[in-house]
Amino acid sequence: MTCISTHASHRGAKGEHLFEGYFLEQGIFIAAPKHDLHRVDYVVEWKEQLVRVNVKTLHWNPKHKVFKAETRTSCPGGNRPYTPDEIDYFGVVSLEHNLIWMVPLSAVRGTSLSWHPPGKVYRKRVDSFNWDPYLINRGSTTVVDTNRVKLS
Repeated sequence: MTCISTHASHRGAKGEHLFEGYFLEQGIFIAAPKHDLHRVDYVVEWKEQLVRVNVKTLHWNPKHKVFKAETRTSCPGGNRPYTPDEIDYFGVVSLEHNLIWMVPLSAVRGTSLSWHPPGKVYRKRVDSFNWDPYLINRGSTTVVDTNRVKLS
């Protein structure tokens, strides 16, 4: 079996695959631009309109014991937050827990989102991001092995 590395770009590709698969399984319109020119990974029919989505795959931050997704883009002028003329939503994916959220750009403050895994005991701050309203799938009991993918 050939293994794909856990490099960030490979994790991102797996996250996009999971995101796309969810919408296909639900029979919801989803399209990927032919060229990645405008920071849009997918156009999705969501809440009775077509929206531009940038998919972010959560990664483990061992220092803070939390999953994180960077909500900024890199461009020639440096890293900066996305703007409303670029995207409408972040499709945030947890490979380890098979969860997907559709987070409106307007709900994001700062340049990253932090998510605490189920079962982790932590003290929630008043300004913590509330993920609950944006969860679009409940995941499954099967945990995805993000270190190995079979190529056929």
